[in-house]
Amino acid sequence: MLERPGHGDFALWYVRDKEKREVDFLVTDRRKPFLLVEAKLSDSQPRPALRYFAERLSPAGRFRSCGAVSRAWVLSAFCPPSVF
Repeated sequence: MLERPGHGDFALWYVRDKEKREVDFLVTDRRKPFLLVEAKLSDSQPRPALRYFAERLSPAGRFRSCGAVSRAWVLSAFCPPSVF
């Protein structure tokens, strides 16, 4: 996906529609959807909104992080792609 760091015209967005479906982050490259990101502390089940927006926006990738906060450290585990 990112072959040459620093190259591209990237922007960061928050996505929400009228039905209140939302995804935490959308990264665009040259104003086209590049990466959808969903970050949760404790929710082990994927939110339907991630799949919904992925189907409509067709980003190059999608990512879901789930983890817990302990003191000043953030511990995260990457959820397998099968949960999408």
